[in-house]
Amino acid sequence: MTVTLRHRRNAAPLSPARTTRTRTSRLLAPVAALTVVALTLAVAGCGSSPVEIESEALDDDERAACEALVEDLPDELFGQERVEVSGGIGAAWGEDDPVVLTCGAPEPPEYDAFARCSELDGVGWFIPDAQLKDPESDISMTVLSHAPRVRLDIPAQQRFQGPDTHLRTLAAPIKEHLDEVRPCS
Repeated sequence: MTVTLRHRRNAAPLSPARTTRTRTSRLLAPVAALTVVALTLAVAGCGSSPVEIESEALDDDERAACEALVEDLPDELFGQERVEVSGGIGAAWGEDDPVVLTCGAPEPPEYDAFARCSELDGVGWFIPDAQLKDPESDISMTVLSHAPRVRLDIPAQQRFQGPDTHLRTLAAPIKEHLDEVRPCS
C-alpha cells in the first residue's frame, strides 16, 4: 500500500515510513514541550532550601511552649509568606533574605543590666544600640520579658516596613504561650 500525501504543489509522494515519522513527531512535539515545562518547574521549585534555625537547648516545658508559639504564628509577616525551616524551633517568612523568628534564642551579647528594653503590647524587646543607629544593618530583636527568649532577625531592607505592626502581630502568641519572667525596664 502506497500512501500519497502531498502538501505542496508538485511535491514528491511521501513514503509510508516518512509519513509515520512525520505523524509521530507531530504527536510527540507537544508531549516533549510539556515535559520540558514540567522539568523546568520542578527544578525551580527545588532551588529553595529550608531556613536553618539554631536554638539553645530547651527542657521539655520550654520546648512545648516554643512549639505551641510557632504553631500559632501567622502565615504572612512583613508581606512575605511563611517558608520551611529546619534545625531549631522557629519560623521564617520570605525566600530571599527571610525574616526569622527563633524560639530558645541566647541572651544577646550586647545586653547588660543597663540596657534599654522597649515594650510593645506587653512584650519587652531588646535591640542593640549599634543596630538602631545603623539604618543599613540587619536588626536582631530579642524578647527579654518572656521565657524562653525569642529573637526576631529582620534583614535591613525589611526593617522600615512597619515593624511595630508586625511586632504587635507576634505579641499575642508570645504572651499566650510563653511565661512572663520580667517586665521591660
